[in-house]
Amino acid sequence: MSLSNLTNSIVKYKKMRKFLIHCPGNSVAGGAESLHQFGDCLNSLGEEAYMCYYPYNNNFFKPNKFSSYNIKEKKFYDNKNLIHIFPEIYTKASLKVKKGKIGIFWLSIDNYYGYKDHNNLIKKNLMKFKLLYKTRIPIFMMKNYFHLYQSHYSKSYLKKYKLKGFFIGDYIKNIPDKSFRKKEKKILFNPRKGKHITDQLIKKNKNLTFIPLENLSENEMFNLMKKTAIYIDFGNHPGRDRIPREATLNDCILITGRRGSAKNKSDIPIKKKYKLNHKSKRFYLDFKKLVNQIFEDINFHQSEVSYYKEIIKADKRKVVQNVEKFLTSF
Repeated sequence: MSLSNLTNSIVKYKKMRKFLIHCPGNSVAGGAESLHQFGDCLNSLGEEAYMCYYPYNNNFFKPNKFSSYNIKEKKFYDNKNLIHIFPEIYTKASLKVKKGKIGIFWLSIDNYYGYKDHNNLIKKNLMKFKLLYKTRIPIFMMKNYFHLYQSHYSKSYLKKYKLKGFFIGDYIKNIPDKSFRKKEKKILFNPRKGKHITDQLIKKNKNLTFIPLENLSENEMFNLMKKTAIYIDFGNHPGRDRIPREATLNDCILITGRRGSAKNKSDIPIKKKYKLNHKSKRFYLDFKKLVNQIFEDINFHQSEVSYYKEIIKADKRKVVQNVEKFLTSF
């Protein structure tokens, strides 16, 4: 084939190819938003992408929360010019594809296995095999798929399987237009993340005010973040979680553990002193000492983590660049 014919074939394929992004119906969770962002980005770059909500026999529509993303819904179908994108929690559905290409978007690692941060080894293994039977397939069966990563944690974990992968990431849509310097000496936490650890912190620090982020609208949550000094997250960080980034954007000083994506310097690039080891004998003392230091000079500690805020602001631009790089592989 001549170079001109090869070029024409590539251009023709690009015009014919379409993306079908599979997503749980009616979900407004962070992973679902990342999938809608990916589709929106594909369409902004001149591709043709659609959301395909499952279970497939139900009729779902794009949630109102995601109305700003430029992507429409379409029912499941398959052909040779179609590129299917499945979240890691629903890889078994990829077995329905007989003609199109298949990609897996790894929005988390722990969620693929069904791991909960408070479960013991027996419960973890039971959940793992249950999910592999119902909605997942083993990683060795995905060798011929391509893989997309939302976090460096996922990328690093899957590197050992020698999979063809592309880092995509995601971004926070609502960026505050100003800084909030007047902060109350209180601590925000998500009761669904690292509850067994946070409960002990609350128990051992009666003099501190802990506020759970629960039963709140998005605006109510952001308003709390704007006026509160600290946000803590000692959960298992299965990917680049959104709430810690939203708290950082609202000038909360972030304190995390060292599990999952919080362990590396890329997904949560804050100084090590703000990442506490919950298994350390000094954990409770270190936590109390750090909180006291922050409350003594909130402005200083805000400046210490301000560079992370700028990184989060730039995430959307980076996602576009990453998607452009991914598209050149076809």
